[in-house]
Amino acid sequence: QNRGMFEAFLKSFYVRSTDPTMIKTLKLEILTNLANETNISILLREFQTYVKSQDKLFAAATIQAIGRCATNISEVTDTCLNGLVFLLSNRNEVVVAESVVVIRKLLQSQPAHHGVDRYSSRL
Repeated sequence: QNRGMFEAFLKSFYVRSTDPTMIKTLKLEILTNLANETNISILLREFQTYVKSQDKLFAAATIQAIGRCATNISEVTDTCLNGLVFLLSNRNEVVVAESVVVIRKLLQSQPAHHGVDRYSSRL
């Protein structure tokens, strides 16, 4: 509805390393809700840094947020899926596990659209 009025303040919701987990998660939810075709590439770059967080719960929440963006903004679905497949080689087992769950949800939600065979061959 009125998401556009927050566009100028998007960076105010970026997560800082000093934020408590609850605040990080809340900011992540706000950013995900403000995501649109115009700002999604910027947000996905920001989310890439969040996935590297030492806070495993926050990293997992970020992967879920990437999945929600992929579902809500069809223009970036394949980009998000490719990024999630890349995360399968991460050393953090929480990141890998959450990536598998989100990839599975995305592929099950629209298997024909995403070319399940293309991604399952990488899994």
